[in-house]
Amino acid sequence: MSQHRGLSRRQFIGVSLASLPLVGVALAQNTSDAHPKAAVLEYADSWTRGARGAAVLLERAGFEVMPLSIDVVPDPAAFDLLFIGSFANRDQAYRQYVTRYQVQIRAFVAAGAVVVEMSQSAQRCAFQPSILPEGMEALRTTYANTNEVRVLAHNHPLMAPWADSSEAKLTYATPPGRQSGNDHPMRNWDSFAQWRGMRVLLADDPVALRYVAMLEGEHGKGRYLLSSLWLDKIVGPEGQTVAQPDTVRAAEAFFTALKDYVSLVRAGQAPPVAPTPMPSESWIGPMLGHIDHEQAFLWTRPDVAGLYTLLAWPSGQDRNAAQPLNAYAEPEYDRCIHWHLNDLQPDTEYQYRIERDGQVQLDGQTFIFRTAALPHHPVKVALALGSCTSSTDFPDLWQQIEHENVQGIVLLGDTPYIDSTDTTVNRIKHREFLSYPPIAHLVRCMPVWATWDDHDFGANDSDGKIENRDGLYQVFREYRAPANFGQSGEGIYTSFRRGPIELFLLDTRYFSQTAPSFADPAQPTLLGQRQWDWLCAGLKASDAPFKLIACGILWDDKKNKEKDDWETYAYERDALFDFIGREHISGVILIGGDIHVSRALRYKTEQRISYPLYEFVTSPMHDRILPDLNIPHPDLLFGQAEPNTFLKITADNTADPPTLSAEWIKMNGQRFHEITLTLDELSPRSAAALSSNVKITTRT
Repeated sequence: MSQHRGLSRRQFIGVSLASLPLVGVALAQNTSDAHPKAAVLEYADSWTRGARGAAVLLERAGFEVMPLSIDVVPDPAAFDLLFIGSFANRDQAYRQYVTRYQVQIRAFVAAGAVVVEMSQSAQRCAFQPSILPEGMEALRTTYANTNEVRVLAHNHPLMAPWADSSEAKLTYATPPGRQSGNDHPMRNWDSFAQWRGMRVLLADDPVALRYVAMLEGEHGKGRYLLSSLWLDKIVGPEGQTVAQPDTVRAAEAFFTALKDYVSLVRAGQAPPVAPTPMPSESWIGPMLGHIDHEQAFLWTRPDVAGLYTLLAWPSGQDRNAAQPLNAYAEPEYDRCIHWHLNDLQPDTEYQYRIERDGQVQLDGQTFIFRTAALPHHPVKVALALGSCTSSTDFPDLWQQIEHENVQGIVLLGDTPYIDSTDTTVNRIKHREFLSYPPIAHLVRCMPVWATWDDHDFGANDSDGKIENRDGLYQVFREYRAPANFGQSGEGIYTSFRRGPIELFLLDTRYFSQTAPSFADPAQPTLLGQRQWDWLCAGLKASDAPFKLIACGILWDDKKNKEKDDWETYAYERDALFDFIGREHISGVILIGGDIHVSRALRYKTEQRISYPLYEFVTSPMHDRILPDLNIPHPDLLFGQAEPNTFLKITADNTADPPTLSAEWIKMNGQRFHEITLTLDELSPRSAAALSSNVKITTRT
């Protein structure tokens, strides 16, 4: 998919201030004990348009400064501070240095020196060795950004001189970033979600500790300081100041305090570090997964490991008749539990509760679900579909989905954003997503089906060759509850039937680029042979009036540099269209997401399959739109870049012929586009005659 625009928030714009001169750096000469010596690694990253500033600020604070090159061994006799500037871990020089000197860096600190690491890219941390010693851990996580940064250690020698203890939070201006669209730069970027053996000095909240901005670790006689602030990015590539005056003052005050702190550490006078314990974990869930007319899948993650019991019974009946279903919450699977209930009655409301050791853990009137009607029973069914969502904002969107009285929700990927291949980070981000109160409330009583796209499959524009693919697959299996995940332990594709709809939810990541295509062996595959065979068999066997084929990517061409659209794999799309035509499969509709634009297309496939294929695109559920991806297409019915949207599909087989409507809905409930189709219009025998009767409504 297109790059998540949140990362571009780090790009700077210049402001009209007097420029700071760039300071030339030279090897420290050990001429005066009054000036501690610092070796500095900086990186002029593209996000901040080449900004630096650490060397300038260190020298202004009274350090003697030298550049940190691959030949500079971390030696406490040569310098006192090893300073790693913001986002330096995106530079190959960082990886080379910490790989070569991992052991020496730890010895450097143990001997009484200091290592400071400012904000880094959490995406890269999974690929890089740790500089921390055994017993100490600090995990940065993606999309953990905030302007709320509070001081938790007011009397600490590093905090007291520069942080405003009277207000208990940092109040300097947000570092300037690209101020366009919905981008908002943050003081605290890719903060720490997990730590061990370290003290929290700065965080968003003294109790929740959700966004930790600075950690201190004691190792031997020395100290580690890890931060997610990027105060050092104040000087542009031409030497001009690119930060507001109070930001520069805050940066100067911090670096002055850092000089005194380093001197205290070197003198053995720094206060001991009392590690801050991680906050206790909360129970997450339950969440309803696949539910049909005779079975249901439920998920939860308890706060502690152990044996748990699920009890479910038809509402209004005696709960004592419920058969207990036991499952273990095991640390190996991040304490995630999946229950599978069989032999349920169709179109019936059930209550459920969860117990441990005979004690009720979760119970109440909101712990309910309803099974589907029998597949061929005349019924009107509605589903909500969406992609590209926030894990922390826009509660009105989830409340609006609930108000629409849909019978299930289908998540099409980037749900949530993760952008990391690290197993722990992926688990943290899934927990955050399912813990967000509006989402948690919704999924407790509404079935959820899901696939992934690129940002919840490791990285932007990712494919099946991504590092730790099996780890990503394991985490997805831990945190979702469909009836099945792919086949033979590969892929996450699945399908389900709800009344007149059968939805085939594809996996367009796991197999992509991993083998020759079934459609053209000279080209790489998108779906893989096994998923292709499954899809063809499912379509051919389905007697549902409407067959929705949904995935995270676009079915046509994004027309950008990324490869994750069906146009890249046109030979497999052609094979699918040919199969639909050859097997006379009616009622097929394509659904995609990804592009932060809502669209509908009516492909001219009458000659190929004897009726037009429609594609419905729904994106985003968050507020970051990408109007540039609303590209022209000869078959485009509408395209609109609207934030905070979802798609509602309603199918009705009580009518003759059965109908299907698609509504693109904003989080305030406004419909901005509608399309209504009949089954006759999606059937080979009469499509040409009836296609002119399609009802299309656009609202602005």
